[in-house]
Amino acid sequence: MKNRNLCNYAPHLSQKFYLPLISNVVHGLHYLHKLGVVHSDLKGQNILISDEGCGLITDFDTSHITTATATSGTLSATTLHFTAPKMLLGDKKPSKEFDIWSVGCLFYEILLCKEPYYEYKYEVQIVAALSCKQPPMCPGTSTGNTEEKDDWDNNFDQDWDTIDDQA
Repeated sequence: MKNRNLCNYAPHLSQKFYLPLISNVVHGLHYLHKLGVVHSDLKGQNILISDEGCGLITDFDTSHITTATATSGTLSATTLHFTAPKMLLGDKKPSKEFDIWSVGCLFYEILLCKEPYYEYKYEVQIVAALSCKQPPMCPGTSTGNTEEKDDWDNNFDQDWDTIDDQA
């Protein structure tokens, strides 16, 4: 596939394709959930983009999150950005709700071409933010970039009922 994955594709994407692309992912996830499958590792790197520009969910064999333990002390930083707060707060069993949180994080990644919680340098900062149920930063709020904030707001003012019509 020439487009590779969502991380490579999103920066070159026109805004009018954001909702149809995320709609592809949501429809694929809905299909998986109907089959009783919880992906539990949705992130831009795990969404391949077909030659037609459709988002395809991949990477089912590594669908897990490595959490910090007393023995290893390691975290999966790539996945951590897409981890639902409840996952860190003791709800360890992957669920559909965790996947839905990750879809929101994917939408964030498409809009900003950055992972959620990109402003944090260290994993422990992300864990702290997630533990406090702090949502990812709204663009432009830390830098005062009103244009970036306006772009963000405009994307959420779109008519979400037309997603299926655009896909």
